[in-house]
Amino acid sequence: MAAIELVSPGNKDRKDKRRLFAAKCATYLTRGVGLVVVDIVTRRKKNLHNELVRLLGLDTTFEMLGPPPLYAVSYRPLRVGGRDQTEAWPVALAVGEPLPTVALSLEAEVCVPVDLEATYAETCEWKRIKDAL
Repeated sequence: MAAIELVSPGNKDRKDKRRLFAAKCATYLTRGVGLVVVDIVTRRKKNLHNELVRLLGLDTTFEMLGPPPLYAVSYRPLRVGGRDQTEAWPVALAVGEPLPTVALSLEAEVCVPVDLEATYAETCEWKRIKDAL
């Protein structure tokens, strides 16, 4: 099982909303569900990845430094030596640049590529067709 979460402006609106989003993501990871979070919200400057890192009690080296960036992060939950661990692979995004391909963890040893740019393009095309009907 795996999940892809797209951050919305409402997820970043207030502290309780940010905490709720991070709690939902933490629940996925603690249940062994692979996760990708994509944050392309430019109007609200909070970093939900850092909120998740703090909630999970991960080392501060996992946090993103500097002004809150646009980003995608792939998370892989693992159980090593009887302990839960989380690996994270952040990718910086930029307005006007193509979205990256990210790894979506299905199991500890199985990741599949998710081409975010192709998915976005297909969704835009589908939406135009749907709106024209």
